[in-house]
Amino acid sequence: MPRQEALVEPLNVSLLSFREALQIMDTERLISLRRGNRGSVVVHTPTRTSAAYMLGLLLQSKSIALADLGAALQELEPACAALAAQ
Repeated sequence: MPRQEALVEPLNVSLLSFREALQIMDTERLISLRRGNRGSVVVHTPTRTSAAYMLGLLLQSKSIALADLGAALQELEPACAALAAQ
């Protein structure tokens, strides 16, 4: 991973916000942080439970009703199935 200082500018966030986001992802076990000169970030595949939790937070933050998500899926699934069948 590039140095944190090199990542904050294109993301248009402060170094403090970037580090806080890394800490949150580490707490949620989405990544593992190894600190120091040879530090690294290891990305983990989320569990179903953590993915559902994160999706719930996203839906809540955007004020999206679960019924609206279900309706969107009903519209998208047939189109996706048709594309996959080609």
